[in-house]
Amino acid sequence: TETQQEMERHILELGQKAVTEADVPMPHEKIVQLLGRLRFRTSYSQNVLQHSLEVAHLCGLMAAELGLNPQLARRCALLHDVGKAADHEMEGGHPKVGAELAKRYGETSKEVLHAIAGHHDDVTLDHVYT
Repeated sequence: TETQQEMERHILELGQKAVTEADVPMPHEKIVQLLGRLRFRTSYSQNVLQHSLEVAHLCGLMAAELGLNPQLARRCALLHDVGKAADHEMEGGHPKVGAELAKRYGETSKEVLHAIAGHHDDVTLDHVYT
């Protein structure tokens, strides 16, 4: 329907805006859509997309202070909760789901995949690297 198509465009725009605001390379369009969907999810009463952007900014600042790669830190942080946009559609918790989706849609950075899969310390990472 027209309304559904309009909503999908809006979700994609929200995701693109978040990627731009985090100042990281644009991921696959499906990942961008998932980021946009996070705008409509809350966790502990906090908007998940806003949380991811705040974490991205903080991680970028900390990485710069430590002499590490701020862009990589921002990307890890921006995508760390991406699985929350699809965890109701797939089996597994949001870290596992997010890492699997990121890998499926072209994320090759082991650091980013590790940040997504391991941020709750409750998953093994073997499935991410194979």
